[in-house]
Amino acid sequence: MLSQSPLFPGLVVLALTLPLTALCDTAISVNNACQVSDCSAAGLATGALTIGTSASGNYSFSVTLADGDIYSIAGNYNNTFPGGTFVGFFPLVTYTGNKTQGNVAAVATDVLALDLLQDFTSPGNNVVWDGTYNESIPIHLSAAGSSATGNVTYDGQSVGVLGPVSGPGNFTLTNSKALAGLDGNTLVSDYNITFTFNGGTSVGTSASSPAPEPVQTIPVALGLIALLAAKTRKSRTGARS
Repeated sequence: MLSQSPLFPGLVVLALTLPLTALCDTAISVNNACQVSDCSAAGLATGALTIGTSASGNYSFSVTLADGDIYSIAGNYNNTFPGGTFVGFFPLVTYTGNKTQGNVAAVATDVLALDLLQDFTSPGNNVVWDGTYNESIPIHLSAAGSSATGNVTYDGQSVGVLGPVSGPGNFTLTNSKALAGLDGNTLVSDYNITFTFNGGTSVGTSASSPAPEPVQTIPVALGLIALLAAKTRKSRTGARS
């Protein structure tokens, strides 16, 4: 899943060439149970991305649901804060069997709500994050009987619930929405993708949000850094472009 926000419009795609990495705390939960890093508000705030930094990584783990059905979850994320926020979340969820019955079809309908949690912070007074936010969620469902929805929120405000879409097939879910009242130094984002697998799902059935084709590289990184620095100085005064 990709999402962009407009703190400094026009910089989001271009500044992906910046090679800065933050000591951030990007977290992932499944059905409200933390699986990667620290999902607490304090942990996310401590590791919030600052302007000009980024965070990326891989993850791989499995979850066992109450009915004993087991799912492997693997993928990567790519979050940047060159000016506007950019978050990429690309999980692959695969049904692998049942804890007690072994290599059998899913014993019941299973719902897996995946949330990528990332905070962003900007110093200064009167920081405002208001503007038009965009979400674009690529979905691949390998078989019938599976479905997906997506939703991204900033400080609890939704950009829009997308879907559901049902498999098999490939889909791209998009929406834009103007958000207001996003004040304060920290912006809290929560990117949710929820996959549903019907009872009887075969072992090996998968659902994913695959990474899109890479964006074109812009060979003017030094100019972007200078432009970002100018924007950062403006942010410290509490203004937006």
